Amino acid sequence: MNATQSIFSLRQSRASYHRRLTTIDLATKLGYVLSVVSWQALAKGDVHLYADSPGWKTLEACGLSKLWDTVDSTTIDDLKTNFTGTLEYPNGFWSAIKLEAWSKSLTVNGESASVDTDLWLLEDLDTYFGPRGRSFALHDEPLSRYLVKDQIPFGPEFPAIKLDWGAQPVNSSVLYLEPGPMRNQYFDLMRLFVANNHVLESLPAKHREMLAGWPTVYLEQHLSTQVAALHGQVIKPLLSWRSQGPTHLQLANTRGVFHLWLKKKDVESWSRSWWPPSRQRWTNYVKYWGKHLTAKHPEALKFFTKAERDVFSC
Repeated sequence: MNATQSIFSLRQSRASYHRRLTTIDLATKLGYVLSVVSWQALAKGDVHLYADSPGWKTLEACGLSKLWDTVDSTTIDDLKTNFTGTLEYPNGFWSAIKLEAWSKSLTVNGESASVDTDLWLLEDLDTYFGPRGRSFALHDEPLSRYLVKDQIPFGPEFPAIKLDWGAQPVNSSVLYLEPGPMRNQYFDLMRLFVANNHVLESLPAKHREMLAGWPTVYLEQHLSTQVAALHGQVIKPLLSWRSQGPTHLQLANTRGVFHLWLKKKDVESWSRSWWPPSRQRWTNYVKYWGKHLTAKHPEALKFFTKAERDVFSC
């Protein structure tokens, strides 16, 4: 199965926090490489990248220009302009950009799963994912963490359809939707939702605080399962995680897949910290996955400088 990934130079992860992709530290670079080469080897598919032009320049400067099978560095620039009227998109709809890039890839490159750049496979896809051709996501999410109907300003143009607000959300770090009416309606409703909600600053303060960062999560992790329910379909979670289930760290390294997820922020903070224990944790992380890369995907060492490879082996 093929995969589609997206990388942006500017992405909102919290209400007032913007992180520009102007440089890549070794831990992030290692994750990018592992996510691609593990998918190519274990899913036996191509990996297509959609990046904005500033982000792509950064990736090229870091020696990753040959990592992906195909690269589109113009579509996301156009999408950012279409969604928000400006390349500096501050309103929390990075997932809409990601989903639109995936939609474009489905048309241009054929069937693929949407796969995050902080997820890599440790087992053969046939072993881990099971039968092909059915909609799936990485794992289920607690419903209590997600928006309910009266918290979302859908706007009068949103169609009067009966969405199932009890549909189980799923984590879409890996997401595949079967081709057909369900997937088409999902993309259509995603676009309409963005059109009705793209200026969060116009909302009352209490709504801004409540919604900051969440509409984008709703789009890819809850609207998907709601639309599937409309069509009598289910997006199968490959793992099960409920409130009584495994911790994030346990889940992140379970049954043949590693998802950096919430640990990504930790790794980034470790890399910037002057505090020796934090720097040591960052070094341990890089050494662990660097040795994994060396053992399992030695052909990918060509994407790293000698100094970077020395960190893996020290």
